[in-house]
Amino acid sequence: MDDMTSTILIMELDQNGDGKISPKENRYIDKEYFAIFKDFDYYTHILAKGKKIKFPEATNFKASIENNKICYSFDIKLDQNIKDTVLEFGDSDFYVAMVLKKEFIDAKGFSSKVTGVDNDFYYGYRLELN
Repeated sequence: MDDMTSTILIMELDQNGDGKISPKENRYIDKEYFAIFKDFDYYTHILAKGKKIKFPEATNFKASIENNKICYSFDIKLDQNIKDTVLEFGDSDFYVAMVLKKEFIDAKGFSSKVTGVDNDFYYGYRLELN
């Protein structure tokens, strides 16, 4: 997340102040901060072969603090081959900045391309899997 949001969240969520997210803190963040994004499909739109698909269940949630930023990671399982799948990320409601970099992607056996997307009021990212 962006610097300002991360600073606020780290101060609030790193309850023991050790600069790390403990398992107890992670469970709290998952329940109170991450789960609410389910109603917004985690600000992610998935297009498979050009058609929008329903966002699958997010599993293995993990919050961490990396370079003074709060990071959320989680897994999703798609019911189809991910070849020619596009994921678009962006917060059109609260305008919280998110970052997606190529090194964050683990798509074994597929090539991936990350591009920025200017959506007029907010900036997002697009991940293309081929």
